[in-house]
Amino acid sequence: MDKNTDKRAFVKEVAILAAGELVVAFLTALVYFILSLIFKDAVVFDYTVITGALLGAVVPVINFLILSFSVNRAVNKYIEELSGRELNEEEAERFAAEHKAKINLAVTRSYIVRTLLMIGTLVLAFILECFDPIATVIPLLLYKPIMYITQYVRSKGEK
Repeated sequence: MDKNTDKRAFVKEVAILAAGELVVAFLTALVYFILSLIFKDAVVFDYTVITGALLGAVVPVINFLILSFSVNRAVNKYIEELSGRELNEEEAERFAAEHKAKINLAVTRSYIVRTLLMIGTLVLAFILECFDPIATVIPLLLYKPIMYITQYVRSKGEK
């Protein structure tokens, strides 16, 4: 695969995730709206629901971007050492074994940053009055199911 194909695939992946998160944010707001009509005193539908749902939808996309960039940067850093040279299977295995720990360390650092981003988002949602915390949490929690559904649909389309 060439770099343009890789970039198109990456952009498509991000767009699918963003679309899925926006659908979840919309459904969250819709459920809040319906519940506010049914339970007028218990559920309030206002701008904080929309801002919370949007915050909860944007952060997983940023999270995915951080993951992708950190993994690519870590792998590309060590691939540059090859200077474009092709490796046979044995050399590729040895190269991977030699650099596995360093790449894993970079991915672990990324995981810590991404986890702190999620925690920070939740703290913001609970502290600032411009976000509804529950509306923020729902899209955050549905990040992985969206990814799984996307992969499932893609695997069915390839068959």
